[in-house]
Amino acid sequence: MCEKVVSSVDEYLAAILPFQQKAFAQIHRFGSERPAILFRGQKAEVPLVAKIGKVVEDNNIERPLTFERNRLRIAQTILGVHGKYTEWDLVALSQHHGIETRFLDWTSNSLVALWFAINDKDYHYGVRDSVVWILETVERDFLIPEDETSPIPDKKGSQTVIFTPDLIDSRISAQDSYLMRQVYEKLSDKKLKIRPVDNNPTFKGRLHKIKISCSVQDIQTMIDDLRKYGYTKESLIPDSIWDRIKECSDRLVKDYSQKDKASK
Repeated sequence: MCEKVVSSVDEYLAAILPFQQKAFAQIHRFGSERPAILFRGQKAEVPLVAKIGKVVEDNNIERPLTFERNRLRIAQTILGVHGKYTEWDLVALSQHHGIETRFLDWTSNSLVALWFAINDKDYHYGVRDSVVWILETVERDFLIPEDETSPIPDKKGSQTVIFTPDLIDSRISAQDSYLMRQVYEKLSDKKLKIRPVDNNPTFKGRLHKIKISCSVQDIQTMIDDLRKYGYTKESLIPDSIWDRIKECSDRLVKDYSQKDKASK
């Protein structure tokens, strides 16, 4: 794994340039419509685990697959779109509107990733390192949704894969989005958990990290620079009806947590 530290937009662009050059060379040599490199911005240097993994663990939800499927039903009910969207579409929409899923957001746009890494109000209270992950992709990383009926697999042997949402949505389009579907495994404590991408041998040698370590003033300068390029909250996270779905989904977390406690 390659790791670099930057403290400005210019330093960031210089740090990712070798990866982009390598990616462009691969595309030119082999030809592919899929990106040879993806980026993910995080506000803190924490394991690459989808948010649903933390929700399941923190609330002691013992039936994570059932829990996820019921979340999809909530989305279908509120939108009134039974049969209009596939389950892959619904999960993609859920992910981009604040509902915890087993998917991790990635983007083919390096500046989108940087914005998500640094645009956080916590920076106003002191220095805090954030990180942009870089993944060098290969053909086998990508999944054609038609190859699997559901994004929530219940069979053993399912893989961590990347897919491109087909539907047209303002947030998905603005963020140049790709989604990584993670799977549950029985790890050391015998419980079903999601293995972090940065601890997954499938991506060994292809995952790299850019750390943003600087003062609050420098962070604000970076945010201002990104605004000049058109990267703002308004442009990347437009308002949506899905905010309502997020509220209902949060209530479901509490319901499942209480049911599981009562059954013990």
